Amino acid sequence: MNLIAINPFRLVTAIHPKLAGSEYQQFDGQPLLIGAGRGPNKRALMVRWAHYTAALDSGDLIAPAPPHMPSPKVARR
Repeated sequence: MNLIAINPFRLVTAIHPKLAGSEYQQFDGQPLLIGAGRGPNKRALMVRWAHYTAALDSGDLIAPAPPHMPSPKVARR
């Protein structure tokens, strides 16, 4: 967990340094291919990015969400 994320500001992939040299490294910095008028939910990307950066900062791959970024609510169908 928290090894791969999408940078919500640049819309590129980010790979945890622990994956350096692995087959996943090829995906680091790759832009998302988004069609016109489409794209991922920005709030969800921000929440996920907060988890990823908190894990990087703490060195804990399963760090909880920072207090200012609550976990996203799952829509019920």
